[in-house]
Amino acid sequence: MRVAVVAGPDPGHAFPALALCLKFLAAGDIPTLLTGVEWLDTARAAGIEAVELVGLDPTDVDDDADAGAKIHQRAGRMAQLNVPVLEQLRPDLVVSDVITACG
Repeated sequence: MRVAVVAGPDPGHAFPALALCLKFLAAGDIPTLLTGVEWLDTARAAGIEAVELVGLDPTDVDDDADAGAKIHQRAGRMAQLNVPVLEQLRPDLVVSDVITACG
């Protein structure tokens, strides 16, 4: 089974997602981690396919002082930006960190 695991770039989100990917890999599945660029090499060194979760960086219109907008408004844009990535991966399952709402 092809699995896309989506997690934000904070260590408390990326590390558990990486651990989940390792569990999927051990079970014979094909996981791909979508997260911040700072963790891609770490994931790959652990034997996990990893790609950038597009859209994490704020734009001029983002209001990071508004937590709701930061989580949900940006998530809407990120979901659209990551469609081509997911289309290429063709996952059977998407597992998303609960706070990384774009997944």
